Amino acid sequence: MRKPTTTSRAEGAIAALATGEISLTELPARLQAIAATLGIMLSDGYSKAEIARYYGKSRRWVSDRLLELEREIQNRIDWLRAQEPGRPPE
Repeated sequence: MRKPTTTSRAEGAIAALATGEISLTELPARLQAIAATLGIMLSDGYSKAEIARYYGKSRRWVSDRLLELEREIQNRIDWLRAQEPGRPPE
């Protein structure tokens, strides 16, 4: 296992899955697959370029998939936080 060198927003989204803030099963199947493949490699410290080479895709393709995952997770976190009693709308 490699050590992560930086924390990206996509890694933050993966961390939300790892901590149970968002359940993987709550995500659509496509995003579950992205999290289970690209997300795990990213959290294991592989760079987007390394992941792209492994899958025979471009770095842009990897970034786009991770951004898709990140946006969905952030939307779900925002929705959950908005449901908290006494929390003012943002």
